[in-house]
Amino acid sequence: MANLSWLDSVLPRVCVECELHTYTDLDLCPHCTAALPWNHFACTKCALPLPAQGHECIRCVKDLPPFTAAFAPLIYQPPVSNWVHAMKFSGHPVYTNILATLTTRYLQERIFDCRPDVLIPVPLSRRRLIRRGHNQALLLAHPLARTLCIPLTAGLVVRNRHTMPQQGLTRTVRLRNLRDVFEVTEAPPAHVAIVDDVMTTTATTTEIARTLLQAGAGRVDVWVAARATLSR
Repeated sequence: MANLSWLDSVLPRVCVECELHTYTDLDLCPHCTAALPWNHFACTKCALPLPAQGHECIRCVKDLPPFTAAFAPLIYQPPVSNWVHAMKFSGHPVYTNILATLTTRYLQERIFDCRPDVLIPVPLSRRRLIRRGHNQALLLAHPLARTLCIPLTAGLVVRNRHTMPQQGLTRTVRLRNLRDVFEVTEAPPAHVAIVDDVMTTTATTTEIARTLLQAGAGRVDVWVAARATLSR
């Protein structure tokens, strides 16, 4: 258990799921933490949930993604999907903290021999950023960068135009929708990690990774809080 603040020891937090007091550094008790849909067995390339560990999913075997590896501690199912939705559309600080903390702990056990030089949050279009008021990928990336002591560069990759929402589209349509949408503003370092809230079809991260590699990056990884079970 992480070290608790003086305030946490005097005024315990309340678990967001069971509403019981919890003497932890999260608004989530150990029991509810253990009961989360953890992504125990994931594709070694795209982090798609699989029945067993140490394998690649069928799509990655047939069509290897441009990124080297993807890391996703959780599966995009309730309550995680509800938390991601709250972070994405309202910037909810409690759920953002839970997702960032759980993602950081997961990564700390796995990236000791493959630490990136910089973190890049998936950028939003100017129109969507104004409408939403925040970038959920940036909200997640800030605590990851701070805790893991990795530089964060929000402006290294930008969107050059607004696109239709990706939700409900097939992977093929998403890839077509995102073609040449991203631009790299300066030469990227050798090893980059893309940060986002959730990965569904890998279309967005595939296009960003392709753009970064074309600009000179040597390795691109993907870090997300949750991975969807369907990869259409």
